[in-house]
Amino acid sequence: MSEQKPTTPKEVDIFNRFSGRTNKLKVIAITLAIALVIFLVVYVFAKSLGFYYVRYEANGGLVFGKEIEADEYRLFQRTKRPENLRKPGYYIAKFCTDKNLKNEYTFGKPIWTSKTLYVDWQPGVALLLEFVEGQENEDLSLSDLKLYYEEYVKAGTTYTLPLIYNLNEKSVHYGEQLLFFDNSKGEGEPIWQDTFVVDEDRTIYGKWFDTKDEKFIVDDEGTLLSYTGSCDNVFIPQSVIKIKDCVSVIGGYEPSIQDLVSDRYSVWHRVKSSLKSVYIRDSLITFGDYAFASCTALEKIGYYSDGVETIGSFAFQFCSCLKEFTMPKKVAVINPHTFESTGGNVDGGIVIKNLDNVVTVLDNAFLNSSVRELTFKSLSLAGKTCFAGTMLNSLTLDTDDVVATNVTSEELGYNGDNVLQMTVFVLGFKIYVPAQYLEEYKQTYAWRIYANYFAPIVEDVA
Repeated sequence: MSEQKPTTPKEVDIFNRFSGRTNKLKVIAITLAIALVIFLVVYVFAKSLGFYYVRYEANGGLVFGKEIEADEYRLFQRTKRPENLRKPGYYIAKFCTDKNLKNEYTFGKPIWTSKTLYVDWQPGVALLLEFVEGQENEDLSLSDLKLYYEEYVKAGTTYTLPLIYNLNEKSVHYGEQLLFFDNSKGEGEPIWQDTFVVDEDRTIYGKWFDTKDEKFIVDDEGTLLSYTGSCDNVFIPQSVIKIKDCVSVIGGYEPSIQDLVSDRYSVWHRVKSSLKSVYIRDSLITFGDYAFASCTALEKIGYYSDGVETIGSFAFQFCSCLKEFTMPKKVAVINPHTFESTGGNVDGGIVIKNLDNVVTVLDNAFLNSSVRELTFKSLSLAGKTCFAGTMLNSLTLDTDDVVATNVTSEELGYNGDNVLQMTVFVLGFKIYVPAQYLEEYKQTYAWRIYANYFAPIVEDVA
């Protein structure tokens, strides 16, 4: 029996067969992946070459009176909320991607495709903008003002007042700022608080003011030498410590070139006949002599501090339209002729407030002014004819002693240098003094000729 050779096991090619199929699948998958990447790169590149638009269904909203235009973007740029889209009486509650206003859109997302957004308007409230009478002009009309600045907000929202400057170089109000008042006449103080919680519609009124420091010529010592603008209402710069001393330039006097550059000539020579209101900041200490003399349209001096200590002689002489003046708390002396012939064109006369700290009123201080009432609580000296020729109905001297005078005429009479020369002819005129000094006033030199006009101060017991 022959010996059999060992049989070699037949090799099974199962791994090779499966391995080959797997490699083919890998090749196919890689090929597809590469093709997909190429496609995506080409697709993204192609998209990046185009523009994408966000269009708006504004439902009556306008941008400066015109239809809102679509916003244009490149691929993946982040969207921005449109500005200045307004609809009178309404505020924008949200932007939505559907006409039913259910799906709110959030701005700031990268854009991938063009889209249309729908505006959801809700009833709102606003600070309604108007002009003070006479302040509107053709280069910035009220309709333009509302288009650019008037905005409605949700009730209870904090509203910020707009900063409005006139940038039209041809305008008479070029470079000036619109400040606001709560009354249509522009009386009182401008509204400086720039934010409000608005719960209901509120109307504010704009008036043009010059707030540009460069229009005020100020020397190194802080003296205001000249105002080079032409605005009727001004804010004196913070750098000003004193309004310079000037000379009176009334009655047909024609200034020379030397006068125009002289420190003696009025700060307000460009606006002497038109200047209406001046507001003082906390740095100013002194009004020089003739500081506002013959500013015949001046109606108001406003303060935002208690810094003023001195008001010079003739400071408001012939300011015939000055309606009101609040004496700064630090002013103790009213100098000669300070208010001479002031307020003559004002119905009801000029009102002068806050005289409580005034100790001395010098000669002719109120000469021929239209003031109707004056009340002093610290006065100790009244100068010659200081109240002469006024339209006083009442003079109250509520002080701790009899007010002294520097009247020197040996013959007291209504036409001498008396404190109240001619004033006593005003019908019903009274001089009110503390009851305990009543008889003393009636017998004191320089006061005794007014004995019939004295009356005791009646204490308010309410």
